[in-house]
Amino acid sequence: MARELAVQKSNGEYVAFLDCDDFWHHSKLSMQMPLFFRHEDVGVVYSNYWIVNSERKKIFSKKKLPIGDILDDLLGSDSVGFLTAIIKRRVFRKFLPFFNTRYNIIHDFDLMIRISIEWKFSCVQFPLASYRYHGENETIVKSFQYTRELEEWIDKNKSNSKISNQINFYRRQVILMYLRGIESIQNKEVKRAICFLYKMPLCWEKMKLLVFILLPNSILRSIKSKP
Repeated sequence: MARELAVQKSNGEYVAFLDCDDFWHHSKLSMQMPLFFRHEDVGVVYSNYWIVNSERKKIFSKKKLPIGDILDDLLGSDSVGFLTAIIKRRVFRKFLPFFNTRYNIIHDFDLMIRISIEWKFSCVQFPLASYRYHGENETIVKSFQYTRELEEWIDKNKSNSKISNQINFYRRQVILMYLRGIESIQNKEVKRAICFLYKMPLCWEKMKLLVFILLPNSILRSIKSKP
């Protein structure tokens, strides 16, 4: 994995990642780095960011992003944009390899969860980076693999009480049921999608899945192609 090799080759006190199709705000580092020096127990500093494509630009989160002990928040929603995260090198000593190389798609999510068990997070609420959304994003092109990796991750962590005892661990399982339901619709397995719908508690994803079950496949593909 390229990111794992990059960590091994680096020797600075802090590490950050930037994919070739994304970019940082010019003041990103100057605004984020001071937060490490204010709090010794902070292992990651991240920020809000923009989601951009050829037609429009929107902010990732209009709500205040979590700080401090954010494990449960991370399980409930992917609040940390990996392109914004700066990670203290001391964090690396607990993880060898740094990334779990079993995961090609969710390795950054898995890493943030593992770090959040022992370290606090700080955040600049202002957007300091831009994520380019297009048809070639890996999580879009390999959506099937994303679902399989998330399913494996959930099964693995059911025995990890530090994670599974969090309130939002069940929330992550609901998200998986929603994704598998969407996948079933795309494969024209509507009865299977209805089974996932039945298992889900009343939530926003359940309502969306119900709508998608009633929509033609062509409209579903159009909706999924938009950020």
